[in-house]
Amino acid sequence: MTDSCWVCGVSIEESRILRPALLYSFSAALACYPAMYSGRSELLCVCKPHRFQRFTRLANMETPRGAAVGEPLASLKAFPLDTFPVVDHLPTAVHGHGNYWELVVVTGGSGRHLLEHDSFEISAGDVFVIPAGTLHGYAECEQLALINVLFDSRRLWLPEQHLRQIPGYSAFFMFEPELRVRHGFQSRLQLDGEKLAKLSGSLERLRAEIGSKSQGFEVASTAIFCEILVDLARLYTGMPAVTSQALVRLAGVLEWLEAHFAGVINVEALAEQAHMSRKTLERCFRECFEMAPMQYVNTLRIRKAEQFLRDTDLKISEIAPRVGVEGANYFARLFRKHTGVEPRTYRAQYQASTAA
Repeated sequence: MTDSCWVCGVSIEESRILRPALLYSFSAALACYPAMYSGRSELLCVCKPHRFQRFTRLANMETPRGAAVGEPLASLKAFPLDTFPVVDHLPTAVHGHGNYWELVVVTGGSGRHLLEHDSFEISAGDVFVIPAGTLHGYAECEQLALINVLFDSRRLWLPEQHLRQIPGYSAFFMFEPELRVRHGFQSRLQLDGEKLAKLSGSLERLRAEIGSKSQGFEVASTAIFCEILVDLARLYTGMPAVTSQALVRLAGVLEWLEAHFAGVINVEALAEQAHMSRKTLERCFRECFEMAPMQYVNTLRIRKAEQFLRDTDLKISEIAPRVGVEGANYFARLFRKHTGVEPRTYRAQYQASTAA
């Protein structure tokens, strides 16, 4: 960890002194600025020593800061899919796109992609997905050129059942974003010049069809987009990175776990579901998650339990069996081991934060 901000150069000591002034500034250096988070505007600091610490909350906002983001979002109200090129991208405050997913294709230059708790260098040929609700932004832009695709998967008809039969689809769109920080962005999709040119051509076809507003453009645009999704899934399946290959091999069993986490699960059953030996399964899990398969299962169960605690009024004794854990006492111990707090404390803290 450095002793100064990698964006604005403010040292830790200076940040303590300047903090009151920085809280209400919006500088070109992006030291501190408002950003979208779950529909609320919050003040974040991109200084690495602060690790994006939230300092305060401002007034509610409906859209992210910046006209460049607002225009595509407005067009999505009529049809939940749009694509647009961005040439010479400027540094952009950390922001969110609500319920919209974003597919980013870097076509030229370089920069740094900001997430809420980390950042990664990006350059031509990088392709990655930003899930709905994820905060992100850009810094250190050097002639950065992008093609963005924004879409609302809830309103856009996509043959998800068939797409998920392609191992690279789940690996690229669902699991790689979750593992991005753990893998240091090494599991992203990277395309050479020829493949990048082909993808850019397909995206231009998509943009032209959406822009035509011809009869049936919604069906035609969705068809082109599905073709792009299949191409990306196939490309990701062929990625040579060890973490990418392990993720592709595990995609099927990870999908299965998302639907069956509450059942009786053991390593042998997982290996059978993944069509691999127990030894290979354990190696793939360690390459992807740095943990054993059953450790991952318990982590998944606790993540599902957190959702129940946030979104329902179910008792602890009712949540435990719904996530595959027998006994409220064991569930409480397991939850505390993974989160550091008791389930009731987690719920109380969440309710207090949302009421503030």
